[in-house]
Amino acid sequence: MKRVLIQAFLVCSLFGGYSQVSGYMGNRIFVNVHTSLTPDYKLLVIENTCDKAFRMRMPLSADINYVVSDEISLGAGGSVTSSTGTFSHIVLDYYDFSDDYYSGVVHYKTNFIFAYLEGHRSMSYSIIDNYFRLGLVRASLTNSSYDYELVEQYNNSVVLHDFPDSIASFRLDQRARMIGLYYEFGNRIPVSNHLLLYYGVSGYYFPFRKLAYEHYSGTSARSYSNDTFIRDLGKKRVSNNNFFNFNIGLTWAF
Repeated sequence: MKRVLIQAFLVCSLFGGYSQVSGYMGNRIFVNVHTSLTPDYKLLVIENTCDKAFRMRMPLSADINYVVSDEISLGAGGSVTSSTGTFSHIVLDYYDFSDDYYSGVVHYKTNFIFAYLEGHRSMSYSIIDNYFRLGLVRASLTNSSYDYELVEQYNNSVVLHDFPDSIASFRLDQRARMIGLYYEFGNRIPVSNHLLLYYGVSGYYFPFRKLAYEHYSGTSARSYSNDTFIRDLGKKRVSNNNFFNFNIGLTWAF
């Protein structure tokens, strides 16, 4: 009788192991909310302004993923952050402004939307989940304000502190979008049956195409509304500023 009971227990254990639902404690939907420490370093800054060569930013992010199997999850999410760009002694190649030199610090609001494939060790959700992600991201940015504006007229030594409204290329609310790659490496530590603490490293990589302006000091832009100067500056700053993020946050399992 004892032998029969032992055999029955082993069979039940074997089939029970195979019938276990993928995920953490049987939960397959995970909602993640986190903040990041993002270093922001500039090679070009304007002296005696509010701009700095180095800042530490803290974007906010959230995503949701679904456990497809013991090794794979699918997910999507978004993030909001900001960046600043600095330009100095820009000349406009239009005869009305040929003697003016423009310097400024522009503030960008940025949104990221990403979708990814997540891989992790088989059955690792039951203990600690080391994972990696790879996917696509779309960044949308807008120049929302100028933290600093300076227009120098060298002929008569007059210094103006605001950009004239007639210069369309410096107008606010110019929008730009980029498509790139999203990556993340991280780890989840269970706290309770439905709550996990997680940390990781993530970033975005954007390959540039048709970027008209690569230098933002002493270059020549245009005054027309279709000029890409401000948008190109934003693309480079958003890309350089978000290549590396250190993340920490919480995960809810459902």
